[in-house]
Amino acid sequence: MSEDKQTQSEDFSIIENFIAALNIEYEEAKKNNIEKQIILENGERGEQLGSKFIYTFFLDQDLRIGRAKDDMPVQLIIGDENIDASIVSVTEKKVTISSDRDFGPILHQATLKIDNSYLIEKLKKVYEEYLETNEGKINLNTLKKTLFQIKGKISEEKPIIKKETLNDEQFQAVKTSLGSDIVYIWGPPGTGKTHCISKVIESFYYEKKKVLLVSNTNAAVDIVVKNLGDRLYKKDKDFDEGSVLRYGDIVNETLSKKYGEYVNKISNDEYFVYDYSPKENIDTKIYIEEPMEDTKTFVSDEDSEDGEDDFEIFLK
Repeated sequence: MSEDKQTQSEDFSIIENFIAALNIEYEEAKKNNIEKQIILENGERGEQLGSKFIYTFFLDQDLRIGRAKDDMPVQLIIGDENIDASIVSVTEKKVTISSDRDFGPILHQATLKIDNSYLIEKLKKVYEEYLETNEGKINLNTLKKTLFQIKGKISEEKPIIKKETLNDEQFQAVKTSLGSDIVYIWGPPGTGKTHCISKVIESFYYEKKKVLLVSNTNAAVDIVVKNLGDRLYKKDKDFDEGSVLRYGDIVNETLSKKYGEYVNKISNDEYFVYDYSPKENIDTKIYIEEPMEDTKTFVSDEDSEDGEDDFEIFLK
């Protein structure tokens, strides 16, 4: 067997093992998954985001116990209809849901249907399709570094930002993040991980790096974007012209009010970028089918199986 074929075989073996693990997790999730149905009443329609209509419901139970998460696809059962929707945000006794349908100022009653295994199945399909077609956006080199199959670069770089509000450990994390391929930042709740992450992104931002931030909740991403806005607004002209983009629904009212027009709220079914032309004092909204390739900083969120907010940062 040639060296290239052996390497490809080893790469496929890693993915096959991962799929096998996902299969076990998926079957277990299905076994334990009592398809949850919750009665929702008197949902108030809020501000429309793009083509989405937003409804907020107050509950007698904590949906998070059922592992309901931000951005989770759900179904609303209204009469005989099953309507696709998604959870924008979920807190202790409040859930906000988006849908393409306008149900009027008040949605008097609907049944919320939740399936907790959807994310595992979605992830599994991505890897299965890659094995079948050998095509896709899976970075095998990064995957192997993440799984400690190959050694990644580990070093430090001096950041442009000052230490200021960071303690020694947080500043160390920023320096290591700038100089290394893969970095894991761990700490108990309340130790400043979110603040540290925002400083890591700020450091990459000033180095003109493209950054993608993902987390398991909209709220967690909003906090990081707000922290960036507090430090970049009126200090960095690129921020004021839309260099930081928030993909998905903003749930933090402070972020929306202070920086919403700058971080360009993008609905889940539309991608757009503002092309600013200072000389003519105009801006052009351009709709495209795929996420932007030339954006300095791109902020997004995704689901995680943890109860606590997790972040991942990807650079290009």
